[in-house]
Amino acid sequence: MNRAKPARVQPSVARVIPFPAPQETVPLSAQELACLELAANGHDAGQSSRLLSASESTFISEATVRSVQMRARHKLNARSLTHAVAIGLDRGLIELRG
Repeated sequence: MNRAKPARVQPSVARVIPFPAPQETVPLSAQELACLELAANGHDAGQSSRLLSASESTFISEATVRSVQMRARHKLNARSLTHAVAIGLDRGLIELRG
């Protein structure tokens, strides 16, 4: 009996994507750092909005929180909010509360 040989499968290669090299980075504002730190500690945009509105004298909407997080992402050259949080923690810009 002639059996067909199974197809040879190439081993998958994990691609490691390093953090972007710290170039001439634009400093993050206090609001950007606060929104990033709240995200690092597990707060979504709604929770961050309520916490920031309670600590400041003006109302900050969820849309504003998302906008501020996006600005921080772009300044850090991050691909996502999670990536921005990782960069912020790595560079000592934000810290985890616990």
